[in-house]
Amino acid sequence: GGFDSRRYTDRATIMEELKYARALCARNNWPLIDVTRRSIEETAAAILALRPRTR
Repeated sequence: GGFDSRRYTDRATIMEELKYARALCARNNWPLIDVTRRSIEETAAAILALRPRTR
């Protein structure tokens, strides 16, 4: 099917997706980054800060 906006905003669906994302990150040892109230530039800086220095 197509896009279902009711499912997209359904609280249970959101909680299920968050649970899946947290498990995926934990399984792969990926950090979680809280992007709440952050601009795209601030989010990018947080991601880059996690990368190891290569030079």
